[in-house]
Amino acid sequence: MDRAFSFFMFVHCLMIFSVNSENNINTDQSALLSLKSQISDPKNMLSSNWSTVTSVCSWIGVTCDSRRHRVIALNISDMGLTGTVPPQLGNLSFLVSLIMSRNVFYGNLPKELGNLRNLQQLSMDHNQITGVIPEEIGNLNNLKNLSMDNNQITGLFTVNLFNKSSLEYLSLRNNELSGYIPREIGNFTMLKKLYLQNNTFTDIWQRLDIMKDVVFALDYLHYGYSTPMVRDLKPSNVLLDDDMVGHVSDFGIAKLLGVEETVAQTKTLATIGYIAPGNIECNSRSHAN
Repeated sequence: MDRAFSFFMFVHCLMIFSVNSENNINTDQSALLSLKSQISDPKNMLSSNWSTVTSVCSWIGVTCDSRRHRVIALNISDMGLTGTVPPQLGNLSFLVSLIMSRNVFYGNLPKELGNLRNLQQLSMDHNQITGVIPEEIGNLNNLKNLSMDNNQITGLFTVNLFNKSSLEYLSLRNNELSGYIPREIGNFTMLKKLYLQNNTFTDIWQRLDIMKDVVFALDYLHYGYSTPMVRDLKPSNVLLDDDMVGHVSDFGIAKLLGVEETVAQTKTLATIGYIAPGNIECNSRSHAN
């Protein structure tokens, strides 16, 4: 009786495991078919191979774990593919390596890529990816290799975008990143190779010029203009024009005054924007800081 019961439980558990495995691989299959539906495949590399009549693990570019039968790697580089990256790729929960380099993928990267907690390599270099890097990429605690060079990625380069405890290789060269390279990059203790050249970062000479512009503006406010002014001076109130010329924006505390308490030619004051000091008057009740 005990043997029969044990055998029954073994078969029952085996059936449950088989059903769960099938459901999981179906999730992976659905994610990959979503990718297939988003792309143009002129070489028919995927069109003729990624089919529901064959196992996902036999598809070109796909590698599965032999024990769990889950997709752990996807390499579709150099296939001449054109299209967008679907958010469903974030459902490949066992994925360790994702390589989509040297194709024509365009548009924004989906934030769902931040769900790939097992991912160690993400390579999307030599495409036409635009927009900013999703901040969810910083959730990838196992990511060691990130390559997104030769795209059209914009936005600021901030260390919060990446996990500093695991990243060993970071390449973002030949993009349109702006701002400056933060000193916190030195906290990436595992980093071995870093490539950031050919972006639009603010170099040291531009930063010095901006500082000089701000100093000249402050000098004018203190000594060159006779009317007392309320000032709200902080780094966020330093504005740059298209030529990277620094301007001190207008007197943020003034926006707290009522209309009857201040006279201005425009209501666009304070941290909202920049108005040349000569175009604004504060009444006699205003005081300089």
